[in-house]
Amino acid sequence: MGIREWVIPQDKVFFDQFEQLSRVVMEAADALVDLVENFEDVKTKVKKIGGIEHEGDRITHEVYEQLNITFITPMEPQEISRLASALDDILNYIDGTAQKMFSYGITETDAHMRELAKLI
Repeated sequence: MGIREWVIPQDKVFFDQFEQLSRVVMEAADALVDLVENFEDVKTKVKKIGGIEHEGDRITHEVYEQLNITFITPMEPQEISRLASALDDILNYIDGTAQKMFSYGITETDAHMRELAKLI
């Protein structure tokens, strides 16, 4: 092992976790689009989105745990934290949107709602 390998961390765990978290965000976004495009069985779809959001919370928690035990990170620790938090926020917004649609008793969606869901 040379000095470069010793100084620059070769562990890609954060990148793997961000990839997992990104996949979960995409899954939640797709589920929201499905909800607004096929507005039926809403309770089940909202519950599914909630489950996806919990999976994202689990991965985000793993990122923070790894950050707490890693001395040398592949990028600034604040940037890792900020990115994990931003991805988690997106999941929270998707889940919150679905929850509010169910709680407010929305009975149908319109073109504007479908277009906004696709922007995520």
